[in-house]
Amino acid sequence: MHCPASYYSFKQGLVVCIHSQSKEQFEQAWEQRAEHETLYLHWTRGAPKTQIQLAFRQHWLLFQELIGQSPVRGKRCIELGAGRGTISMYFADAGWDCTLLDTSKTALAQAKKAFSQFGLPATYLVGDAVGTNLPDESYDVCVSIGLMEHIPELEKALAEQVRLLSPGGLLLAYVVPDKKAKVQAQQEWVNDILASYYQLLMQQETIAPQTKPEIYRSNTGISVYLEILKDLPLTAIHGAGVYPLPMLSPSTTFPFTLNPPEAEERLVHYFTQLLAERRLRFGHNPWWCEEEYGQAFLISAVKI
Repeated sequence: MHCPASYYSFKQGLVVCIHSQSKEQFEQAWEQRAEHETLYLHWTRGAPKTQIQLAFRQHWLLFQELIGQSPVRGKRCIELGAGRGTISMYFADAGWDCTLLDTSKTALAQAKKAFSQFGLPATYLVGDAVGTNLPDESYDVCVSIGLMEHIPELEKALAEQVRLLSPGGLLLAYVVPDKKAKVQAQQEWVNDILASYYQLLMQQETIAPQTKPEIYRSNTGISVYLEILKDLPLTAIHGAGVYPLPMLSPSTTFPFTLNPPEAEERLVHYFTQLLAERRLRFGHNPWWCEEEYGQAFLISAVKI
């Protein structure tokens, strides 16, 4: 669903309606996946074996770098729109006190099972990122992965995250806008072939067909976020593209469809080499890139 955020700015009633509908669509998606994906993890202590595991590992490495450069003093982290809590598993495994908040009870149940499997502690809260009803200055890091593009009320959501941060706390918002990244467009022909092959397998009943509910996603870019954040008590406000790799799959829409394990491992090996080359070429964290090139962008800021 392609809906620029500006379209809703003068229609508050419609904004609330879209936000409510988005929550219902996510709950539907999690319920559909619950039976066969309860412990399907994008987190791993070992070497990544899938494209998504590699992506989350790179998110975490970049987040660690930004935390190290910030004045963050404590180790209290909240993930808003946590889903199965993949990035929170990285925080928890590093000794952080983690809170996972999501509107979906089903998603949080999956997260709790995954955390329990690896002995990782966390607090699980059913709630809305636009209005959490949590105390002021409760956390040192407020992180979200693929959440903000599904919320039309950006001003409210960002203000709420800043409210939750303690002074010196770090805001990390990883956003996946509704656009075709240049890095993806260059390799889309591969996905077209994979999609045709999977369609044939489904017709032959070799694999089960997948249904993916349509979920609201805006195409709002970095400049809009920065304009909102400049009026909040923040410093070190920054936004840039991330994820400079193509996603190769018969279906990249949520939830991402994985290739066979051997194919995923080969892709991970190839992409890992590409990232090493990017680090040598550019001299900084290879996950950064230009906004139009990457699959997503990252907004970061420090609470004053």
